[in-house]
Amino acid sequence: MNKKDSQDEINEEMKRLVIARIEAQISPNLKLSIGSRESLDKNQMIEHVMKGDDVGKQIIQVHLNFIKAQASGQLASALSSV
Repeated sequence: MNKKDSQDEINEEMKRLVIARIEAQISPNLKLSIGSRESLDKNQMIEHVMKGDDVGKQIIQVHLNFIKAQASGQLASALSSV
C-alpha cells in the first residue's frame, strides 16, 4: 500500500467515525449552521461528510478536534475550570 492509498483509507475511516458520531449523538431536530450558509439537519450533515466537500471537511475537523481534546484532557480541564 502506497502513501496515497494509506491517506485515502484514513480519510474514509475518519468519515465513518464522524458519521457514526452524528448518527449516535445528534437529534434529528438539531440544525447546524456553518458560517453564513444554510442550516443543515442531521441527514444533510451526513451527506456532506460522505461527499467530502468543504462543509463535510469542516464537520470532520470539528469532530476530530473534539475527540483530540477529550483524549488529551483539555476538555476535562476546561470543564473543571468553569
